[in-house]
Amino acid sequence: MKKKVLKDKTLEKLTSDLATLKFTISALSGILIVLFIVTIYGFFSEKFDEITFTLFIIVAISCSAVIPINLGEMKQIKKELSLRKSM
Repeated sequence: MKKKVLKDKTLEKLTSDLATLKFTISALSGILIVLFIVTIYGFFSEKFDEITFTLFIIVAISCSAVIPINLGEMKQIKKELSLRKSM
């Protein structure tokens, strides 16, 4: 499946995609912060289960790799929007 070029999208679609990305990044960041806090608390609690909290930290680190990808896409959309507004 080919990736749709930003130049082919309408202004409304780009604005919608930008809002969606902002919400996604915010939600994912919030969830990851909570997951990191729960994991750190779990490491220091008396009911420490090594496997469970190790898996939590692995999931948090692997999911955090999505954030830079979304930030890069958001930067491209903002660049395209600024180019269209300057025309």
